[in-house]
Amino acid sequence: MESRAGVYQVRQRSTAKLDWGRMPAWLTPINVLKLVGLSLLLVFAFVGVDYGETFRTIGDASWSLVLASFLLLNLALLLRAYRWRVLAIASGLIYRSSYDYYAVFYASWLANFILPQGVSSAARLAMISEGGGRSLGRGLAAVIIERLADVAAAGILGLVFMAWVIRNGQGTVFAVVVGLICGGVLLLLAGAVVARRLGSRIGLRATIERYALGRRVMAILDETFIAFSEMERRPLILMTGLSVLTAFILATALYVAALALDIHVPFALMVAAWAVVNLSVMLPISIQGLGPREGILIVALVGSGEAQEAGVALGLLWFVLLSASRLPGIVAWFHRPVAPAVGTPPQVAA
Repeated sequence: MESRAGVYQVRQRSTAKLDWGRMPAWLTPINVLKLVGLSLLLVFAFVGVDYGETFRTIGDASWSLVLASFLLLNLALLLRAYRWRVLAIASGLIYRSSYDYYAVFYASWLANFILPQGVSSAARLAMISEGGGRSLGRGLAAVIIERLADVAAAGILGLVFMAWVIRNGQGTVFAVVVGLICGGVLLLLAGAVVARRLGSRIGLRATIERYALGRRVMAILDETFIAFSEMERRPLILMTGLSVLTAFILATALYVAALALDIHVPFALMVAAWAVVNLSVMLPISIQGLGPREGILIVALVGSGEAQEAGVALGLLWFVLLSASRLPGIVAWFHRPVAPAVGTPPQVAA
């Protein structure tokens, strides 16, 4: 028996030497999809570009229009920061002063440049829950509601201006792609609402919660719907209006940046392209930095009939403007507020 046990242990050790071990923690299927998608995007967007022509286009830009685009971009960000303040107070996250709300927003906007899309929201949650974590659930619900509002606003604008593009016969194929993306995202949002409200009645919830990921998603939806149901109607209406307004201003800023480079794309087409960019970065190919957002913009413009060099020039210029708009986040990051109070009446934040 001892000899058999010894042979078994030797075999076990020899097998362990041949064991390739687990895959690296970062090499998950979703990350592989991100890398493949990003690689394809970079190939379609940047390969074969005449960079001499690209930089000549940027050098000949109308800098007064570039400045106007930058000011519009920062106006939209300021309105988004104010929207975050409205949403946070309505969710019961109360800071000592108005500055604290803006500091949290701009610090997370800076993190959005450094961290992958989606993970940057964790930076805001970390600042909200810093010092105890009592506000983590409220903060998570507020961030999700904000994201859903952004997605819905981009989807609605994309569908509206897609119809305008088709009506005028400008880039019909591109407009159909816009409609499919925007419509698909809005259907996904509607599906989440149906799964939350009717899931228990039709047995869908029990099926979803068989899986760990499903239980996590349903728990987040529960927290979000509870926070949403507790909000008053006035801040919700204000948040919805601000979401559509900021989306329209951001699309206008991109249109003005295109005019600065002498790219004369119809305004409706540019708004549709902006909607596709902002909805597409929610997909698994999103990794921050020069590439995804700008690459999608370039592919969208080329798909609508623009020269690739013009698309790359606009992508580079938009990247620079977005980077400059994140500079206030440096100050906000080093002067971050402490965790907010939870459930305090909104009058305290005045």
